Amino acid sequence: MKRKHAAPRCRYRAGLKVTLHDNRMKPTTILLTAATIAALALPLLSGCGGVPESTGPTGAIVVFAAFEGPEDDAPTISSVAVVVVGGVRGLFDGPGEVELILRNIPFGDDDPPTQPMTVTAPGYKTVAQQLELRKDIATFVDLTMEAVDLAQTGTVQGSVRDSAGAPIVNALVTFAPVGGAAEDSVLGFTDGDGKFIIGGIPAGEVEVEAVAAEFLPEVQTVTIQPDQGGSNADLFFSLIGGQTTVNIKGVVKDLRAEEPLAGAEVTIADAPSVLTGADGRFEVPDILVGTRPIKVTLEGYDDYEDDLNVRPGMGDQTILMSRASGTPPTVPYTIAGTVTLLGKADSSGAVVTAFDVDRVAQMGSYTTAADGNYYLFVPAGRYDIQVTFGTKQITRRVDYAGEGRVIEGIDFTLTVTP
Repeated sequence: MKRKHAAPRCRYRAGLKVTLHDNRMKPTTILLTAATIAALALPLLSGCGGVPESTGPTGAIVVFAAFEGPEDDAPTISSVAVVVVGGVRGLFDGPGEVELILRNIPFGDDDPPTQPMTVTAPGYKTVAQQLELRKDIATFVDLTMEAVDLAQTGTVQGSVRDSAGAPIVNALVTFAPVGGAAEDSVLGFTDGDGKFIIGGIPAGEVEVEAVAAEFLPEVQTVTIQPDQGGSNADLFFSLIGGQTTVNIKGVVKDLRAEEPLAGAEVTIADAPSVLTGADGRFEVPDILVGTRPIKVTLEGYDDYEDDLNVRPGMGDQTILMSRASGTPPTVPYTIAGTVTLLGKADSSGAVVTAFDVDRVAQMGSYTTAADGNYYLFVPAGRYDIQVTFGTKQITRRVDYAGEGRVIEGIDFTLTVTP
């Protein structure tokens, strides 16, 4: 059978282009020729099938149908689909309806106008695409959907709102299986109420990310239960506006002695610099949320540079600075100290490792003798110096500037069971 659309019909327009984007956001352009349109019998006149030739100033019109295959004789999908275009939601009754008409879809600011489309139906993988809208006539979409195994995939619904509780329209929600390939991800967009429903998600642990323009992304890790024999709890996201500001507070200390340092200059992003007080404390007001650079300088110390993840509710920051030294090392190590194991006759057997935070790699390791001393030879970088003995563990962050410097006195005390 041929793909059917509602009647009656009066006249048709040739050469209509519909530009879609697949789940990887790659564009595909479909040219609907005069013969194709005649076969589909698409409505274009007001009062002749209900779809006007001109969409008018109120928004675009989309005429939608979903099928189980790309062939002309493929049947429509066997379940009811939730269709969302530019925040406008409708239901396509696959078994009993030949098309869905969505009206008053915002054109937006793009040229040509483009809005996200999401289609979710039980038994099929959710399709998310960017849809190019026509301004002169209705936009027609024939969508092929991929059937999924309900024993291997699940469906999740939820909402995305801002910190004040207002819905966020066209937020993108992506489900990425942990350890899976990029093509295994399933995604969809929110409607005008900030709600989403996404199906065909591979069962198991996934990372769910919600992103929207002018907001910081939010990530959750959840375990997806299959639709057949299980159900999934609703997910709720509360995104922080990108213009939100936070006052950053903290303290600057000497790395070895961990004593406060007065007069250190603290600069965060483009904000005016501040100096630490006698107690080593500082406060920098009105820093935009997001990843912001921080730099701390003090005569006699190596400069401290890092990135801060600025978010509301973040705690005080502790900045540890190492003393500057131009003297080349006289022994084959660059970081050294002593481990004291309380509750043990001596301090032997503690394993000290240097983990490079930026390279995400272990750069050195040392096992202490009875005196507890350790020595590590590592290049410049940011390190987590970790001491492990049995089930006990302690870690300190060290910034090593290199250039012939030696950092000594990075000491640890660990209480262990005799």
